Amino acid sequence: MDAHPRRAAGPAPPSPDAWHLTALLGNLAKVLWVIGHDYEDLTGRLPEVADQRSARTARGASLDLLGLDLGAPRFPPRPHTWDEDTVALYHLDEAPGEDAAVVSVGELFGAPGHRCTNTGARGGRTGRFSRAFAFTGSAHVTLDTDTPDFAAGTDTSLTVEAVVRPETGATRTGAVVAKRAVLNAAASPGWALAIGTFREIDHNLRLSLADGDGRTVELYADRDLGDGAFHHVAATVERLPSPDGAPPGPPPALIGLHLDGDEVVRQRVAQLGALTSPQPLAFGQGQEAAPDGTTTLAQFTGLLEEVRISRTARTSFAPVTGRTTSTTGLACACSSAGSYPPGTASKRPSTRQSRRRGPSRTTRA
Repeated sequence: MDAHPRRAAGPAPPSPDAWHLTALLGNLAKVLWVIGHDYEDLTGRLPEVADQRSARTARGASLDLLGLDLGAPRFPPRPHTWDEDTVALYHLDEAPGEDAAVVSVGELFGAPGHRCTNTGARGGRTGRFSRAFAFTGSAHVTLDTDTPDFAAGTDTSLTVEAVVRPETGATRTGAVVAKRAVLNAAASPGWALAIGTFREIDHNLRLSLADGDGRTVELYADRDLGDGAFHHVAATVERLPSPDGAPPGPPPALIGLHLDGDEVVRQRVAQLGALTSPQPLAFGQGQEAAPDGTTTLAQFTGLLEEVRISRTARTSFAPVTGRTTSTTGLACACSSAGSYPPGTASKRPSTRQSRRRGPSRTTRA
């Protein structure tokens, strides 16, 4: 008798095909597990997605997109507010009969009022935010007393901006905001924003400046602004440090022209002297040099509001343009809300209300 009984024979080794089939089933199981996990994750996120329908619970890009189909922006444009870099801010929202004098909002914050006299401009017209000044004929607004606050030395950066709506039928050159005796003369130091027919474009925006030592710069937006809409216009002068080995003289500067929050042209100049001018600040009117050497009246015709002058080269023009760090950059629509010192009303107390690239030219005489 066999001392070691024979063991039962086990199953035959699987064939290569069988092993291949087993591996396929394992991969399928992994795929099903991943799908199941993602399904559970998406199911868990469903309430979060549903919450994005409400402005109280939405956030990020979802908040930007709420109301997009209705043209409702997340950050609507609003009037400027005062900050430490502002020299003067004029809302130009005085009512008719109260518009003989124009005072900077800085007066409410303990800063100089920089009072201006209105000659012929009509307040109370419908503006982008509340009211605006209408300039026709020979209307202009002029600073009563010039002060060193408006000086633009070789170490002082500058931003000049305004909200304008030029009259569609008026194409003559007109000074929007200027502090320069002659808007386009090399011998006349200062700066000026003007709208006129330049480079065969009607209602074109021009920045012209000179330091009085023969250095002049002219930048153009090369766009017709006579479309019946309000536009934010701005000029910036950023003073730069002199590089090592630079010749004696004033430091370089970076000059930009902005339209509706976008920089349309920029130019760096190797040297730029002081832009200080004895000419008082003026809105709506200036003098333009003609090719024959004579000067003509440069009268702006249209609506003007939100004039701000700053001692810095600004890179953002919110809230007037409605642009902030929004992921979609939504901007447009209008709002009459403004910001004023704590404890004051949204409008000025008392009866008075407050509230990409194009060619450029640089010359050296």
